[in-house]
Amino acid sequence: MKIGSCLSKNIYKCYSEARGIAQNKRIVLKKRKSKTVTFLQTSIINSFLLLVIILCFVLYYNLSFLFLLLSLLPLLFNHIYIFFYLRKVKNHRKFSFNVFDEEGIHDDSFYGIKMIFPWKKIKGIVIGKYSIVVLTDTPCYFYYGIDSKNDILKAVDLYSKKKKIIY
Repeated sequence: MKIGSCLSKNIYKCYSEARGIAQNKRIVLKKRKSKTVTFLQTSIINSFLLLVIILCFVLYYNLSFLFLLLSLLPLLFNHIYIFFYLRKVKNHRKFSFNVFDEEGIHDDSFYGIKMIFPWKKIKGIVIGKYSIVVLTDTPCYFYYGIDSKNDILKAVDLYSKKKKIIY
């Protein structure tokens, strides 16, 4: 079954949720619940903590606020990089398809290299609010928009022998 991963509507929400689930993969697989901190929430918390630490250094050592601004530049560049990366992913993911069959998931979106993830490598399929995330026992994960939910559930019920769905 060929399933497209068109994410043109909610790419930022979908990516943030999927990245948060992938980063907290151990917790999600252990508790069997999809509720985690999203990537955007983690980024905001880390930015706030970094700002507080730098502000403490500035106030305690009587450093100038120019030091504060220069210290926050790498954080700003990181957020700009993520924004442009998501714009690039949005254009690329409009035409990306994965094939679900009895062997597993076939993916050729990475420079045309064909990869097959057998069903035994897939540890869970997490259904979130905006995205569906396929977690593997490798550092790779796949995410789809929530509008592909019925197709993915049908493919998993048809081809997978174990219950891998996590809500």
